[in-house]
Amino acid sequence: MNRLREFLIHLLCCAAFLAIPIFLGKENAGSINLDRDDWRELLGYTLVLGYFYLNFYFLIPEYYLRRNYLGFTLITIAAFTISTLMPRLAFPYYVLPKVRPRTFVDNLLFDVNHNLFRFLAVFLISLMLRIRDQWKRAREDKINAELSFLKSQIQPHFLYNTLNTIYALSIERSPQAPDAIAQLSSMMRYVTDESARDFVPLERELKYIQSYIALQELRFGRTVGISSIVTGEAENYKIAPMMLIPFIENAFKHGINPEEESGIVVRININNGELSMNVRNRLVRVLREDERGLGLANTKSRLELLYPGRYELTIFAKDDVYSINITLTLG
Repeated sequence: MNRLREFLIHLLCCAAFLAIPIFLGKENAGSINLDRDDWRELLGYTLVLGYFYLNFYFLIPEYYLRRNYLGFTLITIAAFTISTLMPRLAFPYYVLPKVRPRTFVDNLLFDVNHNLFRFLAVFLISLMLRIRDQWKRAREDKINAELSFLKSQIQPHFLYNTLNTIYALSIERSPQAPDAIAQLSSMMRYVTDESARDFVPLERELKYIQSYIALQELRFGRTVGISSIVTGEAENYKIAPMMLIPFIENAFKHGINPEEESGIVVRININNGELSMNVRNRLVRVLREDERGLGLANTKSRLELLYPGRYELTIFAKDDVYSINITLTLG
């Protein structure tokens, strides 16, 4: 669809450009009876238009951007010469009786002056458009590289936390260990199949979160108060994978201490294309700067890259409670 739209825009712009010598260069505006002067002008505009696409798709990427400025300059001069001389050779000027004919030099200077402005305009427009496209492509490549790096950090972080849970259950010889392994298998399948995508169905992400919380409930049992509620309809919405889980992981990592009263609260609501989540936990100990969690830092970076201007994130600590509120406009 985007290519069709781009093709139609180019087609309309070309038609408008070629209409200039037909409708604006004649004494009777709107007339379509073309004489020799009209055909000469139309050929000149056609050649300049051809140079635009030659410059945009070939000369700039193959010569200018590769710093072959000499070749770029020589080909540009050759293109200007051809677009200036060919119309006059194809459609020579009339020689009126009793009028002193212009010399070859007079005609050449007239053609150069006549063609110079439109050629320079097309040259500069094609150069600016190509440089803009190059900048946008470089920016997209940078964003994709950053997202790939962030995702590569998120997956080991998730695996490390979950294996700690399985390890704790195994040490206790808990009969719930097989259920924990089944939960881990389901979660790993999601990470393997979905996390490489840019966006995934929201219900899959929520199911992953619920599996993670269930796994933590298996680990801690009744020693920690864990409350999780999801309200609203998640169908027909998508979200960036592994976007919400780091906030919940952070609560379990830093909000639980066997020697203190601990509790985790997770509230997720979907309403009119907007997702809001609140995660709360007790401040059970003072965090060192290097323990604030790699997952949170990566998630903040991903939010800025994938949801610029479409999210709100507030984190605050008050009365021994650490709380995270996030609101996302879903796609």
